[in-house]
Amino acid sequence: NSSSSTFEGNTNFRLGSTHVLEFDVPLNIDFEKQRSFQATTGIRLKLAIFTIHASHTFSDYPTTSAGIGISFR
Repeated sequence: NSSSSTFEGNTNFRLGSTHVLEFDVPLNIDFEKQRSFQATTGIRLKLAIFTIHASHTFSDYPTTSAGIGISFR
């Protein structure tokens, strides 16, 4: 799995109201990214008024999150 993006822009700038300085620099940027496997797993436990949850993402930059909560009804 892969993706690519191309950014092209007009970079003609004029500084000042009398056009004293003028820049005309072409701007072309190419981005290519090779994707890898990514998956997320998680669990949530509800105990009376308390909730405990955790999740983990497996990828190039793995992340883990956890938390607790209180709910009243």
